[in-house]
Amino acid sequence: MMSAYPWGALEPVSRAAVRVSASARQSLRASCSRAEGALGELLEIPCEVFVRRCQLGRAPALSQAVWLSHESLALGALVEPALAAFIAARVLRRGEPLTDPSAPLSAPLAALLAALAVETARRCGLATTLLGAPPIGEEALVAEVTLLLEGRPFSLTAFVVGAEAAPLPEPSLAQLGELTLRVPLVVGTVAVERHELLGLELGGALLLGEGGTIDATGGGRAILVAPGCERGISVELRPDARLMVGEAAEARLSVEPAKPVTTDGETLTDVLLETPVVVRVELGAVSMTAREWARLGPGDVIETAQRIAEPVVLRVAGREVGRGELVNVDGQVGVRIQKLYEAT
Repeated sequence: MMSAYPWGALEPVSRAAVRVSASARQSLRASCSRAEGALGELLEIPCEVFVRRCQLGRAPALSQAVWLSHESLALGALVEPALAAFIAARVLRRGEPLTDPSAPLSAPLAALLAALAVETARRCGLATTLLGAPPIGEEALVAEVTLLLEGRPFSLTAFVVGAEAAPLPEPSLAQLGELTLRVPLVVGTVAVERHELLGLELGGALLLGEGGTIDATGGGRAILVAPGCERGISVELRPDARLMVGEAAEARLSVEPAKPVTTDGETLTDVLLETPVVVRVELGAVSMTAREWARLGPGDVIETAQRIAEPVVLRVAGREVGRGELVNVDGQVGVRIQKLYEAT
């Protein structure tokens, strides 16, 4: 028997909380090394910080939690009593007392932890102040953290409540180092009707017409562009298989209708089926490390072993649909179909 999905049983989560979760999770993990250094300097002991798990939750109503404010964010820390006792003993240069796991933090101990949290945040580059009223019950990113102090593991739970955290800067291409990036070399782009694409057969030819940017000698123009992208790098093809790098260029994946025309009885499906599709012709690809890609600029030359007689790939909307070879059809560049992939 079929029944409706129990949507009411799912916990409601706002989009703002999801955005906080994504950006704050990255910030927490990226800040671990800075927190290790700052806390280690303050306590004068080796310190390691590990984020075990992050999830969305609610800010708890617990007196053991220490809350700070940073711009539009509320930052909370819930420490186990053993960790609080260890830190107090280290700061006050006293012996470590026995602790009751269920006992709330005393006022002096809570003040000590708050001062330590403010100074640790300051050394990490965050200006914080004590938060008067904790955001009890509000949506929060909850991070379970392990602190290794002098090799001893302690548990800590961190809470992030508030507006969306600032996104971390994306790594630069050069920072990817020796990671190999393979970018297809598109030597032709042609818009065809759907029935023409479906009518392609093995041994037949797809004429590129004005969409072909390569000549019989292997010279011409091309674009280095990823399969699903519409922005690439223009290059000049040379007969000796070298590529001269140009400027950024567009490489459309679809064709916009010239002018919408309505016909009685015509459905949305009919309109979509009449829209031409864009077929890209790829003559292999260029593979280099990310560091090498980052060094390229207009006017640079890329050495390749690509030849005009090598197989080409036919791609539609980022998906490979067939393979073939470049041919000369009465003075026009075309692709002789050697392999077609069935749609799934």
